[in-house]
Amino acid sequence: ASWQMAEAAWQARSRHWVEPISDQSPYNILDRRIENDRAGFLRKEGWGLVAWSPLAGGQLTGRYGKSVSVENLPTGSRIERNKMWQQRTNGDAAETALRFVGLAHEHGLSPAVAAVAWVRERDIVTAPIIGPRTIEQFRDLLPAATLALPDTLNQAIDELVAPGTAVADFLNNAGWQIGHLPGLSNEPA
Repeated sequence: ASWQMAEAAWQARSRHWVEPISDQSPYNILDRRIENDRAGFLRKEGWGLVAWSPLAGGQLTGRYGKSVSVENLPTGSRIERNKMWQQRTNGDAAETALRFVGLAHEHGLSPAVAAVAWVRERDIVTAPIIGPRTIEQFRDLLPAATLALPDTLNQAIDELVAPGTAVADFLNNAGWQIGHLPGLSNEPA
């Protein structure tokens, strides 16, 4: 929360330490809640945001299609291997992700490239963390570094998931934030 970032900045200033200059938080089309709280702080203090999970665990790539549900997970996927990721997958998120994939295709864009470009274009973002698993995925995402999304796509995304809202929970269910829960795998994916 922004109060925690303000506290960290104050503590550093009062001790004449090097002050923080960035935040690393999840930010993607399915979870935009950071726009409610942290965005104002980041702008005011001039901090950057290094945004992780711009592809919402792969949901915004179209890879999972309609099959994403806890009962029917793609074999070998991050979502199948890690219960924390399963918590981020629900019917609303899957349906919204599919609608985004359709919007990207309507604009002649790769959904993955469009999702990363959308994050990169936000004024609070210094850089998105893309985390490709293969060289091919890395190469496929390179166009996101310079792509300017059309206004019509940005407007459609705002209608799909309104600014400051979420259809998936990427912000608060990370194991390190909530502690170990029985049955929740904290092993890296």
